[in-house]
Amino acid sequence: MWANEYIRLTMFCLRNGVFLCCLAVAAMQDMKNMRIPNGCHVIAVIAWAAAAGIVFDSFQEVLPYIAAAAICGGGLWLITLLAESIRGRVLLGGGDIKLFAAAALYLGPAGILPAMMIACAGGLICALIRRRGGKSGPFPFGPWIALGTALMLLFYTS
Repeated sequence: MWANEYIRLTMFCLRNGVFLCCLAVAAMQDMKNMRIPNGCHVIAVIAWAAAAGIVFDSFQEVLPYIAAAAICGGGLWLITLLAESIRGRVLLGGGDIKLFAAAALYLGPAGILPAMMIACAGGLICALIRRRGGKSGPFPFGPWIALGTALMLLFYTS
């Protein structure tokens, strides 16, 4: 029994370590290029899927995480499409939406909401500071998503 828990914890930590690296790359690339590479999302999903058989006991434990990713990604995509059609400009990039979906896959339904609130609060503060400084227009939101997700990944226990 002891060995199984050790293997499970090791795989959990390895999986989350890979995701933290993906978050760091996504944040840096978004700050540099205003673009989050698809490789960040793909590697994160592959690491999660590869570890799922060891980290989770049953398929019933996996379903809420997959549902959270689908609802978060699909819901944000639909809300963004609607808001962009009303405003007539790009409001949230596709990389940001995919990063939120990957975060939901790792954090599940209970963890993604606080991560989104942290990211949105940071983004709002950044936007207000930029506006006060006379700058307007798009800014990298990926670092805020990465920060909120990393904080929840490191300090949230489900």
